[in-house]
Amino acid sequence: MHFETRFSPGDRVFVVCGAEVRHLTIGQVRIEHTDSPGLPFPQGDIQFDNYKPQKGHVESYMCVETGIRAGMIYKLGEDVFETEAEAIAVAEKRKTEEAERVMKRKIENKRNMKKSVRDAQKSLDYRKAELAEVEKAEREAGNETG
Repeated sequence: MHFETRFSPGDRVFVVCGAEVRHLTIGQVRIEHTDSPGLPFPQGDIQFDNYKPQKGHVESYMCVETGIRAGMIYKLGEDVFETEAEAIAVAEKRKTEEAERVMKRKIENKRNMKKSVRDAQKSLDYRKAELAEVEKAEREAGNETG
């Protein structure tokens, strides 16, 4: 079996790190190639995905500047690009998606805060009503004895 990779050690590439684009040097190439027919099960349905037929090819890289073996792993087409323009487009998309996630979290937190305040107000109103009933019962009991 023979594999060809898009980049080789020593190649300079554009890598999207979070929402930042960096120009880095490939130091290690990793290939994960899967082509499994799966296992036949007489019962029919397979409970676990790892026994089902699978195919896949993932090409990933480690860069000199971010560490080999104990550094970051970057995937071709997701993080590693030949041109800066491709990498910038992905970085901008990630920034937009992150800003949307942050905004959704803020809105959800605000909703939760409002609900907590409403729940606390209901609890307080209930306690006040309970206290008023106790005070009324005490007053009535005092009038009966006095």
